[in-house]
Amino acid sequence: MRNLSKALAATAGVAVLAGGMLAGCGGDTAPAASSLVGTWEGTATGYSRGEDQSAVTLTVVITDADDANGTFSGVRRSSAGDVARVKMSGPSAKLDGVVAPWGEIAMVHDEGTFTLEREGDQLVGRYLEVGDDAAAKAVTLTKKS
Repeated sequence: MRNLSKALAATAGVAVLAGGMLAGCGGDTAPAASSLVGTWEGTATGYSRGEDQSAVTLTVVITDADDANGTFSGVRRSSAGDVARVKMSGPSAKLDGVVAPWGEIAMVHDEGTFTLEREGDQLVGRYLEVGDDAAAKAVTLTKKS
């Protein structure tokens, strides 16, 4: 009987611990789309067409947001030097985005897609592009205004 009580207590403890861990998974609150409005600056570093690309400087300016739908829009800007070096379509591109209920932030423009998470004043994640200019890059953007 004593061993059964210990086993039940241990099982209950594991269940409480596991439940607490599961509750923490994806428990982050999704940021309001309007909280993303402003200027974000940072870098994207990774590979494109099998070639290592040093950090590309990015500025993302989010100008409009709809909290009811979790959507937003803005523009991506890069320097002329980076545009030529990594063969971007131009120094700026319109972008659109959405905040998922679990907090993931996706942005898309005419060349590729960002998938990010907000960590305080930063957006951290990845950039993916397919086709002739396929690329995979780690991205970190910091809110400036």
